[in-house]
Formats: sequence, structure tokens, C-alpha cells
Amino acid sequence: MAWEPETSPTDRRTVRLYNVWPSFPSISISGSSCGLGCGHCSGRFLSFMKDAEDPAGLRNLLITSDGGIREEARGALISGGYDSQGRLMNLDEFLPAVQELRESGLIIKLHTGFVDQATAARIADAVDIASMEMVSEITVIRHLYHLDATPETYLDTFRNLRDAGVSHIAPHICLGLPHSSEEYVEWCLEMLAEEIQPSTISFILFTPTEGTPSEGHNPPSPNLVEHAFARAKWTFPGVKTILGAVRPRGAAFESEPSKGGASDRRHEVEMAAIKGGADGIEVPARSTIGRLTARGHHLVRVDSFGVLPIELEGKVNVEEVH
Repeated sequence: MAWEPETSPTDRRTVRLYNVWPSFPSISISGSSCGLGCGHCSGRFLSFMKDAEDPAGLRNLLITSDGGIREEARGALISGGYDSQGRLMNLDEFLPAVQELRESGLIIKLHTGFVDQATAARIADAVDIASMEMVSEITVIRHLYHLDATPETYLDTFRNLRDAGVSHIAPHICLGLPHSSEEYVEWCLEMLAEEIQPSTISFILFTPTEGTPSEGHNPPSPNLVEHAFARAKWTFPGVKTILGAVRPRGAAFESEPSKGGASDRRHEVEMAAIKGGADGIEVPARSTIGRLTARGHHLVRVDSFGVLPIELEGKVNVEEVH
């Protein structure tokens, strides 16, 4: 059966608008340290996260001195830098504290890095959601991530998380990466489909970042974004898809100007995701919300990260947007 993208958006469906802060802070368990020096990041993205210097510091970010959950906290994204083998730095040391946070009632999402079966089993007891990027081409792995790995290495981690019984697995796929081919997204989705039933698929977008080797590379076009979401919906019917918060904003679009400028391009990309079938957007532009309202979509604001399973929405603030 041949695949073809949809030619028109589906109006009046429910679209979730996700607002991460302050209920779900992003926390680095390695501070600003990362052993990879990826060509599109070079550790820059860690500066946007809160630092947890040690397991006690992680607890203190979310739990009060008397053991209660901090007033605004509903959960957290636990991430950080990776070692030269693609493993999340300090994970073994922090996992007991992560599990304590989950047992306190917080919703925990972990960016796992590569994990073996034993580590996956420990993760299954400690988190609600496990995420990792899927990468389908060796040129990207070697030249951008600087890893001695293959696409099968990524798939092995997803298998280990699945076999360990992780409740919700949410792969990330980055669109528009340097060194990636036109078939990159299709191959990512096909490899996952052979082995994994995701809870959510999150698409993030390559973002030209000053001071990195890839700063001159253009971000993905709205066409590529629409195609990726449509392909995901065809490959994984019924699986939630979202446009993640990691994407170009403001001046990041100036490397490929459009007649309306940077703010219009952000709106174009977000609407392209919706046209392709996206079920939600993290931190959407106001103009996007206005357009979705005008088109008759049912809009729901969810104060969480976008990979939150719908069945867990009872634990966070959810309200209709009019």
C-alpha cells in the first residue's frame, strides 16, 4: 500500500496546547557537562535546564523540607548530558531519587540515553514516561552525535525499555538534522513500527544555534514538518503525535527568511504540523491559537509536557480554550 500525505487539514478536532512551566521543570542531572559535543548543540541546550548537583539537590527542586510536593510541581523532565557511549551521565546515582519522586506522586519523564536490560528494569520502576531520540542513519550518528553506534543501537534501547515494562515510551524524532537524507523520518518511523508501540511520538526541529558547528544549517521547512506528521499518522494510527518545544523561534528563522519574517515562519511551521495531523503543540504561538480557534478546532490547554499520556491528565491542570 503506497503512502500519500493528506491534502487538507482535519478541522474541528481536538488539539492540545501544552504549557510546560512551571508545573514540569526540565532538570539536568549532569549540570552543564556533556561528553558528546554534538554538532547541533555542543551542550548549549543544557543551559536552559535547572541543575541538580546531586540526588539531594534533585529532591529539593521538587519536594519541600517536610516531604511535601512543592506547590506548583506536578512532575519533571529528568535529562542531562551524555557520556561518550551515549549513556545519560550520573543516571545510576540518581535513579533511587528519581524513583522516590515518582512514589511521592510526581509524574516523571526521563530522557534515558542508551540503556541495557538491567538499567531499563530499574528505569521501569522509577519513571512514568521514557523518552529517547530515534536516529535512523549512520551518517547522522557518526558526524553529528559523534557516537560509535548504529540505528540498531537506538532500537535496542527501545526494546529494552519495552521488555522491562516501562509504562509509556515516547520516541523523539528531530526533523531537518544536518547529514540526514530525505528518507530519514520515514526510516525512523518504520524501524520503530517493527518493534515498538509508542505512547506518543514527539517531533522536535533542528534549531540553528550560534557557536555550534551546525549554526549555518537551515531549519526544516513547513513542508517537511507537515509530511513528517502525516507519515507518523499513517504509520501509527491512533498514536498521539506532538510538536515539541525544541524548535526554532525568533531569530533562529532568519537563516531562511520568508516574506512575513520570523514570527510568521514559527506560525507556518506550527500550522503545518496541525495540517499533517498533530494532536498537540508545546508552547504554541498566539497567532497559531487564533488560527486554530477560527478554524473551529476544540482547543484544550494542558499544563504539562506534550508526551503526557491522556490517561494521566487527571493529575494536571486541564482547561478548554475559548
